[in-house]
Amino acid sequence: MADELIARPYAKAVFELALEGKLLNEWSQLLNLLSAISQDAQVKDLLNDPRFTCEQRSELFADVCFDVTIPRVQSSEHIVDSAVKPRNDAEQVETHSHASPLTKIGNNFIQILSYNARLGVLPKIASIYEQLKAQEEGVVAVDVVAAMELDKAQKEQLEQVLSKKFTGRVLMNCKIDKELIGGVIVKKDDLVIDGSVSGQINKLRKYLLRS
Repeated sequence: MADELIARPYAKAVFELALEGKLLNEWSQLLNLLSAISQDAQVKDLLNDPRFTCEQRSELFADVCFDVTIPRVQSSEHIVDSAVKPRNDAEQVETHSHASPLTKIGNNFIQILSYNARLGVLPKIASIYEQLKAQEEGVVAVDVVAAMELDKAQKEQLEQVLSKKFTGRVLMNCKIDKELIGGVIVKKDDLVIDGSVSGQINKLRKYLLRS
């Protein structure tokens, strides 16, 4: 929940910028790639290493991105509204000097996240952005929590069922929770559909206690 509260202003700022520039898909690809990079074990160690300053983390993170093919996003130079301005407006982060496929606005985004120690919430930023994008495109965004990773056939089958349930195209954000034992939990806004084994066990336990 804390990560979501932190990530939402960034996701909304990026979404509004992408919407304005008609670059929803480009930003989607960029955020998903940056999210994947941020979850790499070595990158995580870098982000948590107190020996590096925020400027150094930003530059090193961009260096990692340099070797990866990243969609180019072009727009105005500003990216952050008042909700996500750096903590100290007097201090400015220098622009990354290396030629990078991120383009200036991508580098600015990384610098701002690094400056505010928020590179670690990139996965949540990407997730919230996808939800906002789905709403804009008339797609129903749902969270699917499963005991283990769903294969392609299972995802397609579940997507068909949920599409009928919500009468529209569904975008599934899949997560894994091994404590569920089996089955899945589907969440959409305040609606929760608990089809997990642990959920059924809990229901049975409550019934037995009432009896």
